[in-house]
Amino acid sequence: GRPDQVELDLVIHDGMVWIMEIKSSISKPEVYAFFRKVEFYREKEGKEVKRRIIVSPMIEPSAMEIIEDLGIEYFTYPEDMNQRASNS
Repeated sequence: GRPDQVELDLVIHDGMVWIMEIKSSISKPEVYAFFRKVEFYREKEGKEVKRRIIVSPMIEPSAMEIIEDLGIEYFTYPEDMNQRASNS
């Protein structure tokens, strides 16, 4: 394919790289695209990505299967991230 821009939301927390995708809804092809972008970043920058995170209130059932298979964390709302962190 042709070169194009790759947009990623990065969080550096305690020296660890987290990559996030925040969308109003997410489909199976979009999950695969997110995974490919994360791998591109990892290869290009040579840095370990500690967490891959999708935040979306609407996740298609077929996308949910892929998210779980690829080991991607998911949250339906940003506030859920705080709740899970405090329950850990």
